[in-house]
Amino acid sequence: MSERQTPETNSPDTDPLAAIAFVPDAQMLRIIAEGVAKDVQPEPPPPVAPPPLAMEALRMAAAAGDTEAMLQLGAVTGRAGDEPGAVAWFRRAADAGNAEGMFCVGRAFLLAEGGYAKDANTAKAWYERAGDAGYAEGYWGIGEIYERGRLGQSDPDAAIAWYTRAAEAGDVKSMRAAGECWDTKARHATDGATRQAARAQALQWLGRAALHDDLPALNMLAEAYENEEDDGLVEQDLAVAIRLRQRLFALGGRGENTANLALFYELGYGCRANASMASLLYVLSLDEAEMDEYEEFSLDDPALAPLRDRAYFAAHREELCTLMGKGEDDPFNFLLRGIARLSADQDIAREYMETRFFLPPRKAG
Repeated sequence: MSERQTPETNSPDTDPLAAIAFVPDAQMLRIIAEGVAKDVQPEPPPPVAPPPLAMEALRMAAAAGDTEAMLQLGAVTGRAGDEPGAVAWFRRAADAGNAEGMFCVGRAFLLAEGGYAKDANTAKAWYERAGDAGYAEGYWGIGEIYERGRLGQSDPDAAIAWYTRAAEAGDVKSMRAAGECWDTKARHATDGATRQAARAQALQWLGRAALHDDLPALNMLAEAYENEEDDGLVEQDLAVAIRLRQRLFALGGRGENTANLALFYELGYGCRANASMASLLYVLSLDEAEMDEYEEFSLDDPALAPLRDRAYFAAHREELCTLMGKGEDDPFNFLLRGIARLSADQDIAREYMETRFFLPPRKAG
């Protein structure tokens, strides 16, 4: 988002995301601490094949007609690299009435897996059987078939109808997909009434997905509420945007989201300005980024220590961009400007950049 935006706030009764509450500063600091601690934890080991005794027990359960055992055997077989064997187990589960198995068979036809010939019409039929049997993702699969034009040309209206059916059955990604389709319809609408109606539908479905903690929906809505253009999905409301960005961060949304949160706290967008919070988030953003394949930022870098405790000051944005030799909107310039603004000493910021980014020395005089 632009650094030159000014906050605008809608009245509470027009806020469809009121259930996502603003996070007070102390609680946000705890979330940052927990997130950083979690980020340095080792990755969980990949799943391993069950021991022979467990596999034998699953086969006996499957032989007795247990469809969940069939699905588990399909998953284990697939992880072992035997795609035809995996699809065979899914087909057995499907033929025995398991809805998830029906979906897996539909996917096999759609993607030509397990020796099945690619056939979108047959995939659609299996997906519908899965949805009718209670597996809402089946209806989502049909929506994707229509949206991607797998039966010919793309059919957004049919896609929306199937996504909506899946969403009403509780499938969260279908809520987001329906919202995205409605947003696309709004962008291509040729008259104001159609555009407004499509926007209302987009906001409703994206909002429902966001309330189910769907990260892409939260990010899409945050960007929409940050947007200062007059013709966006919603009117700019930075008080809503920061709540969405806080929630996204708490759920693990990093990268650009962290940098935007830093800017919100620095400039008081939708909240009370908090330079210390902004500084932490800028440093965390740098830690998450990589300048190139050899260079990684680190919170342990001694050069960053004095920057965290410095008071706010106005940085020379143009000078920093010139030194970096990149455009003003380059993400690394964005982060470095934040670090510099939160330092009490331009020399420290400059020294840090010279050390880490091999900048040319300043001209004498």
